[in-house]
Amino acid sequence: MTVQDVDNAFRKKAESNVKLYVIRKKIENGTATMEDMSEYSNILCKLLGKTLGENISGIPESERAKFCEWLLRNQYEDTNERLATVQRFLDKKQNIHIAAKKPKFPAERVRKAAHSLEDKTVSEEVIQRRAENAVANIANSFHDDYIKENAEFRQNAGLKCHVTRIGAFECCAWCAEVAGRYEVGREPADFWRRHDKCSCRMDYENQKVHQRLRGVRRINEKGEEVTTRAWEVESEVQRRQAQRIEYKPTRLNQEQAKALENEKLSRIKGLTIAGKTDTIQESGTIDKRNNRTSENTVNLEYLKSDEYKSKFKQITNNTKVNQQIYKQAKAQLTHRNGTDLEDMCLIDSVTGQVVGRQSESQSAYGVDYNNSLNNAITNHAPYTLISLHNHPTNNPPTGSDLVSNAVHKYALGIVATHDGRVFSYKAGEKPFTSSFFNSRVDKYRGMMYNLSESEAIIKALDDFAEEYGVEWSEYK
Repeated sequence: MTVQDVDNAFRKKAESNVKLYVIRKKIENGTATMEDMSEYSNILCKLLGKTLGENISGIPESERAKFCEWLLRNQYEDTNERLATVQRFLDKKQNIHIAAKKPKFPAERVRKAAHSLEDKTVSEEVIQRRAENAVANIANSFHDDYIKENAEFRQNAGLKCHVTRIGAFECCAWCAEVAGRYEVGREPADFWRRHDKCSCRMDYENQKVHQRLRGVRRINEKGEEVTTRAWEVESEVQRRQAQRIEYKPTRLNQEQAKALENEKLSRIKGLTIAGKTDTIQESGTIDKRNNRTSENTVNLEYLKSDEYKSKFKQITNNTKVNQQIYKQAKAQLTHRNGTDLEDMCLIDSVTGQVVGRQSESQSAYGVDYNNSLNNAITNHAPYTLISLHNHPTNNPPTGSDLVSNAVHKYALGIVATHDGRVFSYKAGEKPFTSSFFNSRVDKYRGMMYNLSESEAIIKALDDFAEEYGVEWSEYK
């Protein structure tokens, strides 16, 4: 067994866990709470420790420490990134503008735990127990460190902060002793400690401390009654009563209401697939990041060569369709030569005619669906159209391409890159989101694999071909 096998096993468990999926979606749409994040960390860290414990004996001893440190470093980055995202959404609701603090990575603690897995003086059973319990505890501590550091920082910045520790259903006596809700700085000494397999939930909350000037009557040195001004803490109820904001709803007639509804619908960029929201437009990069693998210029002479033209003869069994795909690919690459913009056309898979076109997109690394494309989709039966667009990033088909292919029910998708490569792709029957695909790409771009974005996409395509029935090819 290789370390890649162990990492894949962990990722599959995490991606298939229903509770983790629900919380990830809440994070994405801005409704997650710190309580959600505590549960997320508990579940994910236990999966991490359990997977490593189950497979540690199959990993060569010389690779155990390095792999363990890499796993924990990834978990540290993931935990802090997700917590900071949730914090931004929570702060926005309270009009708080304080950047999240990232606690220091506990390098020495991680190093000791990792190298304990290479200890030859103990049995494999002990190594397995260390891999499961110690790794899970350290991984969970990343969450606790974030909570502690940010709660203390915000308390010192003038916010009113409380930390909470709630024991699991079968909470032990030690955890029950320190559990509770405390103002930051007044929690018990052992509040932040955990024992093996501890499932306590730890989170925090903060809010603004509102103040107002109030007249205070007092007697001065001359015995006269005077009024001075002093700041006092104002409760939320007092503040709202003082504001006395009167809400007056806007009333619309039927025509105005319909117009507003149509306007909102026209701005919708996504739709739900099996309960998963996603964007439905082709894109040549991951999350709109400018990660072009090489120059976006096109070798126009190569487009005319027999070598390039022969690639298109293999795409379908219809010569007329293949010729049209070649013609339109050459036109798109010529038009977008030296730019980061994408053209797209839809081709009838039977007649070979172009039935929809977008050649005026202004969004870098993406296709803007216009009336021509939308009308072609509406007026043609499912799985009768072939989509073709260029990739100035020189990347293979992306998660966005695959999701759009599934949603629009295209017979096939074609990508022509600016460096002269040609790909076809088709989504399977099992749905997934582009963000899910992107997370797999990020995994292969990480420290363990260190692949380029293009190489990582190909690796992800191979995975999704096996797991989700995706079909893809590169024509040589």
